[in-house]
Amino acid sequence: MSVNSPSFYGGCNATALDRTIQSGPFGNGIMFEQKPVINGGQIITFSFSHMVYNYSFLLTDIDSGLDDNGIYGWSDRIVLVTPMSYTYTLPTGSSVIGNGTSVDPFRNSNDFNQGSSSSGGNIFISIPGPLMSFTIDVSSATRGGSSTQRLTLGNLAFKDCGESQ
Repeated sequence: MSVNSPSFYGGCNATALDRTIQSGPFGNGIMFEQKPVINGGQIITFSFSHMVYNYSFLLTDIDSGLDDNGIYGWSDRIVLVTPMSYTYTLPTGSSVIGNGTSVDPFRNSNDFNQGSSSSGGNIFISIPGPLMSFTIDVSSATRGGSSTQRLTLGNLAFKDCGESQ
């Protein structure tokens, strides 16, 4: 699996931790971290060298919060751009709402930072496939001066199209 070069929009830009492998309470994952900008974000495409199916992953830390100055800092919005066919489940304790579309993006129903060890900002995504790539849009509905916005994609699982189901 490979991840495209950063593709930011709306004045958003990366931090030093963007696209790094991080360990956390829910396993290792790829962290995407950016400076939040109103209606700004990044488009992330994950590609495979061949067809896969039954692809699944866990998104963690979907939340909102104040920046270091007590100003409203960010409010995560996650859209699965492609493929259009996927399912999602919420782990126990998650307060993520929405359906992952541009009209109703995944976001948190609570207005505070969930913390990386909380399941409150987690959602499990399953894509039946077959697929060679998928794309997500990570953005913010609000902006703050000194905050950062992060999301981790981990617990990746898939089957090679040559494997039996």
